[in-house]
Amino acid sequence: MKEDIVDVLVVGAGPTGLAMAAEALRHNLTCRIVERKTHRSMNQSKALVIHARTMEQLHAMGDSQNCRGRVTNRLCEVGTKFRSLRAYIEGTDGRAHERVHEFREEDEFWGDTDFPFWLVVPQYRTEKILEGELELMGGQVEWSSEITSIEHCTGFHTAHIVKNGSCNNDQDDDKVDTIMCRWIVGCDGKRSITREHANLILEEETNDGPDDCFLADVELGTAKAKQFFQSDVGHIILHPDGAMAILPVGENNLFRVMAHDTSTAKSAIKLTEIDKKFIDDCVRGRTGVDIDSQRIAWASNWKNTHGITNQYHNGEGIFVAGDAAHVHSPLGGQGTTFGLQDATNLAWKLAWIKRIIDKAKIELNEPSIGAIIESYNAERRGAAVTMINGNTSGTMVVTSSNAMIGWIRNAIFKNVFGGKWSRKIVSNTVPMINLQYESSPII
Repeated sequence: MKEDIVDVLVVGAGPTGLAMAAEALRHNLTCRIVERKTHRSMNQSKALVIHARTMEQLHAMGDSQNCRGRVTNRLCEVGTKFRSLRAYIEGTDGRAHERVHEFREEDEFWGDTDFPFWLVVPQYRTEKILEGELELMGGQVEWSSEITSIEHCTGFHTAHIVKNGSCNNDQDDDKVDTIMCRWIVGCDGKRSITREHANLILEEETNDGPDDCFLADVELGTAKAKQFFQSDVGHIILHPDGAMAILPVGENNLFRVMAHDTSTAKSAIKLTEIDKKFIDDCVRGRTGVDIDSQRIAWASNWKNTHGITNQYHNGEGIFVAGDAAHVHSPLGGQGTTFGLQDATNLAWKLAWIKRIIDKAKIELNEPSIGAIIESYNAERRGAAVTMINGNTSGTMVVTSSNAMIGWIRNAIFKNVFGGKWSRKIVSNTVPMINLQYESSPII
């Protein structure tokens, strides 16, 4: 293998790509990471929740035994731990005032984990921490770098990267870079260029209905709102007008309002409609609380879609991870946390393969190597299928406007949040503490 061939080329510098690159370096792989954007956005919180199992895996990051835990320590410093998660259903007054039950941080149902909580961290803060870890490991994000083509040769790939001009629409400033690498990992999101070059297919389905879901990070303006929506408590509200979740963002008195609106059954919510009046009316109508939102830090709308790639690798050394591999609704806060698990799972396996190749002098197409590569697909794709199926079913039930389904849903919520056995199941399933890889070819 030539010395100028890097082990891993990571495409995309979101949370998944940053974790993949940092973990590759920690496992003594050479690595480069490219990102087509010119810089990181610092005003969009995007994904918020990091679950217990992901925290356990991130805890191992660091360049020595003494540095283990610096990523999770930093996340806990800047993040907000949910003290509790409260669930409400429609009360007798027509508003969602009946608190069914709540999960508490001190509940014994979390099981065997050092992170018995939901951690809320705005995505750009997570990215900043992971980028800092990457730099401590000797890596650096190459901004304004877009992959344009990939050529496959025996044992390695040649990726052609266009820098600067392509991202600024100034073709005279284009600079072409050629990167030779053993493996390519696409962490470049739902519209992944890497996935396209690898001839992998995102098998996506769209639920019936328009873009009738929205989210907004808003600053609360009334004393009653600040007292009701506390900075370390999450709220799930089921109401005939649509489901709603209100979660602390963890900074500047911001709260994430995320809602499904049944009143838009024939017309989608437009981004321009998500203003102060729209949000205030929506929250007031389902909780009875006037939040008098002072500012909207960020807003978005989306269509309930779900999907997964047909394979997580193409059999020739190109892999996908994170949103490039799976998409789903925000229910359960599994997006970023699942992508981070993809990265930590794949990085050590590529390092294992490299050690085998270097010591045994065998080729990448050996059956033993194939089993390790396939284990990533079997483990992570298998886990994603289970998660997406549950996520999709849960989203359909929570957002349904059917009266009978609503009655059944409310009854289920009473049981889930009230019964000890079901609370234990939820406390282990959503944070993925009970995740197992029984079908893995290397177990």
